[in-house]
Amino acid sequence: MLRIFTLSILCLFIQAYGTAHDHCTKDKEALCGEKSAFSTETKTNCLQEQIQKVTNKGCKKMLEGNRGNWIKKKKSFESVLASCKADSESHCSSDKGTRKNLTVCLMMNSEKISKPCKAAFNTHVKAHLQGIKTLD
Repeated sequence: MLRIFTLSILCLFIQAYGTAHDHCTKDKEALCGEKSAFSTETKTNCLQEQIQKVTNKGCKKMLEGNRGNWIKKKKSFESVLASCKADSESHCSSDKGTRKNLTVCLMMNSEKISKPCKAAFNTHVKAHLQGIKTLD
């Protein structure tokens, strides 16, 4: 009997937790396309870029709370894009779709990347991607 009670409480907690933390689902699907088409990071970027169209108040509040950091990270990555334009065109032409793809490509081609690109990339990584190795 105690097991059934514990399982029931656990199920209610999981259901409530999922509902409370998944308040952007409808906006993600409506504004950013199918779930499988984008990573979580790409969908967050998509919602931030269209924040004025977000309808769920909880989602909008969460996005607004993260907006300052998101803007800093976006500007930092734009600096990487500008500094790495030639490198990305010659070494990562098929990987420009997302930040993640380009980041992985630059890391995989680190020995071929120019010094200005490496410097911009390393600055971005140190500021916004803790745990990711900088380019040597």
